[in-house]
Amino acid sequence: MLRTKMLIFSGVLAVIWLCSGCDSARTSADHSLLGKENETVTVLFSDKMQAREEADYYDAILDLHRTYSDEINPVKIIEADESDLIASYEIERFPTLVIIEDNKVTKKIEGDLSSDQILSELKSGLRLNRAVDEPEENITYLNRSELE
Repeated sequence: MLRTKMLIFSGVLAVIWLCSGCDSARTSADHSLLGKENETVTVLFSDKMQAREEADYYDAILDLHRTYSDEINPVKIIEADESDLIASYEIERFPTLVIIEDNKVTKKIEGDLSSDQILSELKSGLRLNRAVDEPEENITYLNRSELE
């Protein structure tokens, strides 16, 4: 009887030990957000409770896709309740647009901006209105206080 209990206990420990190395579905999804090497991904961190404040972001994204749909990937939208992703990308306010290239954040656009300002920053960050050989910046942050 003791031997059976020890065998069951060992089996349970083995299962726990094996599962401790498993990734959760959310962790896997986090990594898929980054895209593949040599891929550019644009992500909007959104809070549906602030839909009115985010209207300019959605307008800019729609304008961008109308003009450049053959050149860019669709924008991914992450809701405010995705706390792991928000922490991973150091999102402090909504809405925030993040451009990720080669698994690195290259541009972060946040706060109260007009759709024209957002579109201009998106085009700049995605190098849609820039010469191919023009040098890139490491990372750029834009918010309304920098424009005033």
